[in-house]
Amino acid sequence: MRALLVIFVAMLLLQGCGEKTTSSRYLDEDSYHGDEKAIIGLINSRIKYISDDDLESYMKLFVPDSPINGMPKYKIQTVRLTGEFKIGKYSNYSLAVVPTEEVFEEYGATNLQYVFIKMDGANEEWKIADID
Repeated sequence: MRALLVIFVAMLLLQGCGEKTTSSRYLDEDSYHGDEKAIIGLINSRIKYISDDDLESYMKLFVPDSPINGMPKYKIQTVRLTGEFKIGKYSNYSLAVVPTEEVFEEYGATNLQYVFIKMDGANEEWKIADID
Protein backbone atom coordinates (compact mmCIF):
# COMPACT_ATOMS: atom_id res chain seq x y z
CA MET A 1 0.00 0.00 0.00
CA ARG A 2 2.83 2.38 0.88
CA ALA A 3 4.60 1.64 -2.42
CA LEU A 4 1.39 2.47 -4.28
CA LEU A 5 1.15 5.82 -2.46
CA VAL A 6 4.79 6.64 -3.30
CA ILE A 7 4.18 5.84 -6.99
CA PHE A 8 1.02 7.98 -7.02
CA VAL A 9 2.81 10.98 -5.46
CA ALA A 10 5.75 10.57 -7.87
CA MET A 11 3.36 10.54 -10.84
CA LEU A 12 1.68 13.74 -9.62
CA LEU A 13 5.03 15.47 -9.22
CA LEU A 14 6.20 14.40 -12.67
CA GLN A 15 2.96 15.53 -14.25
CA GLY A 16 3.38 18.99 -12.71
CA CYS A 17 6.94 19.25 -14.01
CA GLY A 18 5.77 18.91 -17.58
CA GLU A 19 3.32 21.80 -17.40
CA LYS A 20 4.48 25.32 -18.18
CA THR A 21 2.36 28.29 -17.22
CA THR A 22 2.21 30.79 -20.05
CA SER A 23 -0.50 33.10 -18.76
CA SER A 24 0.49 36.43 -17.27
CA ARG A 25 -0.91 37.88 -14.10
CA TYR A 26 -2.60 41.22 -14.50
CA LEU A 27 -3.16 44.08 -12.10
CA ASP A 28 -6.73 44.40 -10.78
CA GLU A 29 -8.23 47.29 -12.76
CA ASP A 30 -11.38 47.28 -10.62
CA SER A 31 -9.35 48.53 -7.63
CA TYR A 32 -8.69 51.85 -9.41
CA HIS A 33 -10.71 54.75 -10.79
CA GLY A 34 -10.23 57.51 -13.34
CA ASP A 35 -6.70 58.13 -14.59
CA GLU A 36 -5.23 55.39 -12.40
CA LYS A 37 -7.62 52.80 -13.87
CA ALA A 38 -6.71 53.87 -17.42
CA ILE A 39 -2.99 53.57 -16.60
CA ILE A 40 -3.41 50.11 -15.03
CA GLY A 41 -5.29 49.11 -18.20
CA LEU A 42 -2.27 50.13 -20.30
CA ILE A 43 0.09 48.05 -18.14
CA ASN A 44 -2.25 45.05 -18.46
CA SER A 45 -2.56 45.55 -22.22
CA ARG A 46 1.23 45.63 -22.52
CA ILE A 47 1.48 42.29 -20.70
CA LYS A 48 -1.25 40.79 -22.90
CA TYR A 49 0.29 41.97 -26.17
CA ILE A 50 3.72 40.67 -25.17
CA SER A 51 2.15 37.31 -24.29
CA ASP A 52 0.22 37.24 -27.59
CA ASP A 53 3.20 38.46 -29.68
CA ASP A 54 0.94 41.24 -31.01
CA LEU A 55 3.46 43.87 -32.11
CA GLU A 56 0.94 46.11 -33.90
CA SER A 57 -1.31 46.48 -30.84
CA TYR A 58 1.73 46.72 -28.54
CA MET A 59 3.18 49.71 -30.39
CA LYS A 60 -0.18 51.56 -30.26
CA LEU A 61 0.25 51.77 -26.46
CA PHE A 62 3.21 54.16 -26.86
CA VAL A 63 3.54 57.80 -27.88
CA PRO A 64 5.01 58.16 -31.39
CA ASP A 65 8.33 59.57 -30.16
CA SER A 66 8.86 56.96 -27.43
CA PRO A 67 12.31 55.35 -27.29
CA ILE A 68 10.51 51.99 -27.26
CA ASN A 69 10.62 50.81 -30.87
CA GLY A 70 9.80 47.11 -30.63
CA MET A 71 8.51 44.32 -28.48
CA PRO A 72 10.73 42.67 -25.86
CA LYS A 73 11.71 39.04 -26.27
CA TYR A 74 10.78 38.12 -22.68
CA LYS A 75 7.37 37.14 -21.30
CA ILE A 76 6.04 38.69 -18.11
CA GLN A 77 4.97 36.19 -15.48
CA THR A 78 3.75 38.65 -12.82
CA VAL A 79 3.59 42.37 -12.18
CA ARG A 80 2.93 44.36 -9.02
CA LEU A 81 3.02 48.00 -8.06
CA THR A 82 5.88 48.89 -5.73
CA GLY A 83 4.82 52.43 -4.89
CA GLU A 84 2.25 55.15 -5.34
CA PHE A 85 1.13 56.67 -8.60
CA LYS A 86 2.69 60.08 -9.16
CA ILE A 87 0.48 62.12 -11.50
CA GLY A 88 1.28 65.72 -12.33
CA LYS A 89 -0.69 68.25 -14.38
CA TYR A 90 1.27 70.63 -16.58
CA SER A 91 0.32 73.41 -19.00
CA ASN A 92 -0.91 71.19 -21.87
CA TYR A 93 -0.38 67.62 -20.69
CA SER A 94 -0.45 65.29 -17.68
CA LEU A 95 2.45 63.04 -16.71
CA ALA A 96 2.37 59.92 -14.53
CA VAL A 97 5.14 57.74 -13.10
CA VAL A 98 4.30 54.27 -11.82
CA PRO A 99 6.91 52.03 -10.14
CA THR A 100 6.48 48.28 -10.65
CA GLU A 101 8.21 44.98 -10.15
CA GLU A 102 7.90 42.56 -13.04
CA VAL A 103 8.90 38.92 -12.93
CA PHE A 104 10.01 37.59 -16.30
CA GLU A 105 9.66 33.91 -17.13
CA GLU A 106 13.24 33.77 -18.39
CA TYR A 107 15.15 36.29 -16.26
CA GLY A 108 13.58 36.70 -12.81
CA ALA A 109 12.42 39.93 -11.19
CA THR A 110 13.34 43.53 -11.95
CA ASN A 111 12.05 46.95 -10.91
CA LEU A 112 10.71 49.17 -13.66
CA GLN A 113 9.26 52.66 -13.82
CA TYR A 114 6.55 53.32 -16.34
CA VAL A 115 6.21 56.89 -17.58
CA PHE A 116 2.82 57.83 -19.03
CA ILE A 117 1.66 61.00 -20.77
CA LYS A 118 -1.75 62.37 -21.71
CA MET A 119 -2.02 65.50 -23.81
CA ASP A 120 -4.83 67.93 -23.03
CA GLY A 121 -7.72 67.64 -25.43
CA ALA A 122 -11.18 66.18 -25.77
CA ASN A 123 -10.20 62.77 -27.17
CA GLU A 124 -6.71 62.36 -25.72
CA GLU A 125 -5.84 59.17 -23.87
CA TRP A 126 -2.99 58.05 -21.68
CA LYS A 127 -0.05 56.54 -23.57
CA ILE A 128 3.21 55.00 -22.44
CA ALA A 129 6.09 57.41 -22.99
CA ASP A 130 8.87 55.17 -21.67
CA ILE A 131 9.71 52.23 -19.42
CA ASP A 132 12.92 52.45 -17.41
